[in-house]
Amino acid sequence: MISDDVKKLLTKINSEFDPILIRCIPEKGAELDNCFPLVESKVAANGGASVLGWHIRESKLLVEAIFHAVWKREDGELIDISPKPVPTKEILFVQDPGASYEGRQIDNIRLNILGNRLVDDLIEVCEASYRLQNKGERAYQHALTLKGKEAQAHQVFENAKPIIEMMVLQGLNHQSQCPCKSGKKYKVCHGKLFRDLAKSI
Repeated sequence: MISDDVKKLLTKINSEFDPILIRCIPEKGAELDNCFPLVESKVAANGGASVLGWHIRESKLLVEAIFHAVWKREDGELIDISPKPVPTKEILFVQDPGASYEGRQIDNIRLNILGNRLVDDLIEVCEASYRLQNKGERAYQHALTLKGKEAQAHQVFENAKPIIEMMVLQGLNHQSQCPCKSGKKYKVCHGKLFRDLAKSI
């Protein structure tokens, strides 16, 4: 059963296909977050084909589409062979025949499902973090190397994500007291800091 939130996300990515559950059988010794060359290597060694599309992931705060490659076996079954940080038996995947991978990273597509403006802040921080990590030639690099102010900004974004998520899960909002205990509302304290930094990237 596809949730209404997933249906909204599919509309946002202009998908003409229905998502399906596919089995996860990760390749032993493979790197995390490196699905495209991994699937191509699998095809070269075992036949079949690479299928591009979107891994649909739901959380309590948002739904997101993650650009992804899976392996199509010669019998037609789609298998996700990419290791995950948290092992899982299956993923929700939607094919995208019009997609192509040219070595450049592609950001996730995210949708706020709560209507809480804090989730919009979280999405803005995630998007800014992506822009920073994939600026210029870094978009074609798997390993991340940042220095100076860029490294500091990246750390701020990484620290912001769990803070905002924690606030949302506690039922807080933009008007709530900032968790830094400054006595100020979040929106004029760390909320402003996060948003201003995100807009500067």
